[in-house]
Amino acid sequence: MGTIKKLQRGLLNFERVVERKRYWRALRDSLTLLFPFVLIGTYISLVNQAIFQKNGFLNHIYGLSHWVPGFSQLTTYTTMLSQSINGIIAVIVAFAAANFVARSAQRDNLLAGISAAISFMMLNFNYAVFNRRDANVPRVLEDNLGTQGIFLALLVGLVTGWLFTHLVRRPHTHQAIETQ
Repeated sequence: MGTIKKLQRGLLNFERVVERKRYWRALRDSLTLLFPFVLIGTYISLVNQAIFQKNGFLNHIYGLSHWVPGFSQLTTYTTMLSQSINGIIAVIVAFAAANFVARSAQRDNLLAGISAAISFMMLNFNYAVFNRRDANVPRVLEDNLGTQGIFLALLVGLVTGWLFTHLVRRPHTHQAIETQ
C-alpha cells in the first residue's frame, strides 16, 4: 500500500510540474487533441483491412465481396477515408502545438498554428521532384504526414510557438464579433 501512495504522490508532483511549464502543457494538450483523430483513424483502418480488402479476414472467410451490394464502392470509400484521416495527423499536431504555446503567452495563436502547419508541409516537400522528370514521383513525403511524422510535427510546432512567443512584442487579443 505504501508504494501506491508513493506512486500517486509522484504522479501528482509530475502533474504540477507539467501545469507550470508552458511547453509541457502544450505537448500534453496537443496529444490530447490528437487522440480522437488517431482513434477514429485506427477504427476505420481496422474495418477497411478486416472487411473491405481482398484478403481481409471477414471477406476471406465469408466471401463478402461476392454477395454484398456496393462492396467495391465501400472499399474505395473506406480506403480514402482511412488515408485522409491518417494522413493529416501530423499536420494537426504541428498546428496544435504552436497554437497552444502561442495562446499561453497571449500571442496570435491562429497565425502561429498556420505557420507551423505550413512549415511542416514545407519540410515534407519532396525536392527530388526537381531532379527527376518522372511523373510518378510524389511531390509530398506522405509517410511523414501520418503517425510516423508526429515527433517532427511536435518539434516544428513547439519551435514555431517559441518563435512567436519571443519575437512578437505585443500580446494579441482577438476582437469580439458582434452579431445583430
